[in-house]
Amino acid sequence: MRPGRPSPPQPAQNQCASGTPGRSFWATSRRSIVCRVTSSRLPFSLALLVLLGFGAALPASPQEDYVSRRAAAQGQFERAEALRATLEAKTERERSLRDYRNVVSAYRRVYLITPSAAQVPSAIKNVADLYRRMGEQFEPRYFDSAVKTYEYLIHEYPESHYHEEALMAIAEIRKNNLSQPDLAKKNYEDFLERYPHSSFAPQARKAVAQIQNDKIQNAAKHQTVQEQAGAAGGTAAGGAAAGGNTPGPDSEVSYVRIWNADNYTRIIIELGGKAKYQTARISDPDRIYFDIENAKLSTELLHQPIEVPSGSYLKAVRVGQNRSDVVRVVLDVAKVKDYSVFELADPDRLVVDVYGPADGGPATANSAPKASAKPSASASASSAPAASSTRTTRLESPPSPALGLLPLSVRASTSLLPMPTSPKVAAAAVPTTESLKSMADNIGPEPAAKPTRNGEHSLTRVLGLKIGRIVIDPGHGGHDTGTIGSTGLMEKDLCLDVALRLGKLIARSLPSAEIVYTRQDDRYIGLEQRTAIANQARADLFVSIHANSSDDTKVSGIETYYLNFNASAQAMEVAARENASAQSSVHDLQDLVTKIARNEKIGESRDLAADIQESLASSMKIGARPERNRGVRKAPFVVLVGADMPSVLAEISFISNPADEQWLKKPENRQRCAEGLFHGIEKYLRSVNSLTTTISPSVNAPGSQ
Repeated sequence: MRPGRPSPPQPAQNQCASGTPGRSFWATSRRSIVCRVTSSRLPFSLALLVLLGFGAALPASPQEDYVSRRAAAQGQFERAEALRATLEAKTERERSLRDYRNVVSAYRRVYLITPSAAQVPSAIKNVADLYRRMGEQFEPRYFDSAVKTYEYLIHEYPESHYHEEALMAIAEIRKNNLSQPDLAKKNYEDFLERYPHSSFAPQARKAVAQIQNDKIQNAAKHQTVQEQAGAAGGTAAGGAAAGGNTPGPDSEVSYVRIWNADNYTRIIIELGGKAKYQTARISDPDRIYFDIENAKLSTELLHQPIEVPSGSYLKAVRVGQNRSDVVRVVLDVAKVKDYSVFELADPDRLVVDVYGPADGGPATANSAPKASAKPSASASASSAPAASSTRTTRLESPPSPALGLLPLSVRASTSLLPMPTSPKVAAAAVPTTESLKSMADNIGPEPAAKPTRNGEHSLTRVLGLKIGRIVIDPGHGGHDTGTIGSTGLMEKDLCLDVALRLGKLIARSLPSAEIVYTRQDDRYIGLEQRTAIANQARADLFVSIHANSSDDTKVSGIETYYLNFNASAQAMEVAARENASAQSSVHDLQDLVTKIARNEKIGESRDLAADIQESLASSMKIGARPERNRGVRKAPFVVLVGADMPSVLAEISFISNPADEQWLKKPENRQRCAEGLFHGIEKYLRSVNSLTTTISPSVNAPGSQ
């Protein structure tokens, strides 16, 4: 193995909540096990043996250690082959996505044991082949994972005899599955240059000719679409807004996804690279358009109509090659007040949210989350009250392409007065005028909400808005393992465990609060979908739970993040001067308040983050080893972008630190984490005067004095 060899890729969208340090399965395994061998043989051996379940026995010498690892890798490869044989013995209909993932994990483990084993190239090639099949049978995003894995094999194992097959597979996937003919053509030409006498060469030449022929035939069709899209453009009502980064030469609009939430519709435009775009809103008829520059429209999208789900704020979505290097996407909208757009990476895409008018205000803590007017085919809402005092309700959410995910909302329902057991007790339980007056005197007026930590009185506090619904977001899940510690602790499992503990604490101690989980089991949820779930549920707080990672295994501690675009006081002063010439009038106040309120969430998020950070630091001090308090930080986390409520991301420890990992493996310490998060939330609720006090008058049973 060459020093510094990067790790094989994870499936598409397998990323941390933003640009914060984090590692995939492969990257963490390489960092925490393989790379540590350069500094200490003993930690490597210990980690390896614990991982493989061999107890405390250590090889007697480096040579024995090497032989042992090679033998272990060979044994693991044989087990992976057996799992694959079992999978392929099933009919295609019987094979589940979980079956494929289990086999993929088995092959990955070969690399985990030692990247220099003879079986590793075969294992990586098999992972790529499995991703390709997963793309064909389940989700198209696995095609991208297959391409990246084949590329890794070619680049990192130049001695492998799989090069020809891998390069051909990349070209075929880009041509047939990813609608990237230009990239596919380059791959085929690269193949012919490297292997002109290969048995695959005739197939590659035929594919190049077909791509060139298709390009000529589609030129006339593109011209027709260009004229139609140009006619649809109209005259913009005001100047167009520019956004995005300079794209690569092969940016391609390949897919458009749409889903409905309660008061907005989200449109995701998938690209083949970074996008520079212009956007504007046009009246008569009302529509929003995006001109994506230096881009081409995929052949598949060109000939495939885009279906708009019923109940959305869209009438239609149209796409076309407006000019030879510009793709235009037109959203025909209905009753839309505003829209926003932001970019996401890996894979590159534009996310557009179009907002409808308010429909009666937010739901109260005693009402179930409101579902969309007409649920989509892949997600249906259902509700079944449980026999106990805890009720579980399914919420309709933006459907996952594979899972049709329905997040679970768990709420503790408690009665104000205890249930009487007899007519006499019932009569005694009814408060009299005197008792009510006494209670009112004791209660006194409700205190006003405190100002924020910087002394400001936000709209949330001035208007006395209450916190009724809290979204708990366990990071990662499914194939996205997040960081993996040196002895195998997975971030996705840790986050889920702490999240469920936190939910129980809230349900027990804050019965007036409603809890919504983005996931309650081991499943994958896209980053942008997590925020959409919170927005659709009309949540009042959003708390995302993660564990940190660092290349330096000595780094330890906790930190809490909030979303901030780093607007300094000087920048705000400049904005005030620039806004002096604004043309907004009094009747524009509602729109301005709505936009300001979105920015106001930054201040509330900062206070929530500070309360959680302080409580975590206090709760997680154990013995003589206090956790390092790394403070409150700000960063543009993808999972926090677009949230309509105060939102934070808590990094509860560094799994990359062996001591932290061992500490987190103990249930009582994970409970400490949950308690720290809970007390931080409780402290924030108290600061905004949103804690509900339940008053139960004493009941004197007959005969008792």
